[in-house]
Amino acid sequence: MRSFRNAIKPYTTITDDIKNLSLSVSNISKELKPNGGSSLKDQVTDLHKSTKIILNRQRWILENREEPIFETDEHGNFKWVNEAFIRLTDKLFKDLENNNWINAICEKMRNEIDNEWKTAIRNKRNFEHQIIIVDSKNRAFSAKCIAIRQDDDKYIGKLVNVCEIPEDEKTC
Repeated sequence: MRSFRNAIKPYTTITDDIKNLSLSVSNISKELKPNGGSSLKDQVTDLHKSTKIILNRQRWILENREEPIFETDEHGNFKWVNEAFIRLTDKLFKDLENNNWINAICEKMRNEIDNEWKTAIRNKRNFEHQIIIVDSKNRAFSAKCIAIRQDDDKYIGKLVNVCEIPEDEKTC
C-alpha cells in the first residue's frame, strides 16, 4: 500500500495544484465580474459613457449661461467661448479662436493685457484683470476677466460685471 501511495503521490499533487489553480482563476474571474455582473471592461465602458454624458450636460449649461465664458489650452489660446461671449464681442468664434481674442480688447490696453495674460500662463497662475472689450460695432464694454488655471494647465474663465461704457466716457 505504501508503494502505491508513493507511486500516485506525484499525480495527486498535480491534481491538487490544478484544483488550486482552477480556484485561483475562479477568484480572479469573480474580481473581474463583481457581484456576478458585468466585466471590469464593461464597467469602464459604462463609466466612460457616464462621463461623456456629464461633460455634455456641463457644456450645455456653460453654453447657455448669461455670463461670457471661455476655455483655453495650456498656452492660453482660446479653444471655446459660449454664446454670451460671442454676443458681447459681436464676433464669430473663428475671430476669437487661438490668440485672436486679443483683437477684441481696447487697442490702448491690448499690450498690457496681452503681457499680463502671457505672464500668468508662463507663471502658471490665475489671471484677473479689468478689461475693455470693443465689439464689431465699436461699442465698448468694461468687464473684469477672471481665468482660473485647471489641473491640466488649461484655463477656464469668465467676464463679470460687464457694462457698456457710454459714448462720452469711451477712451478706446
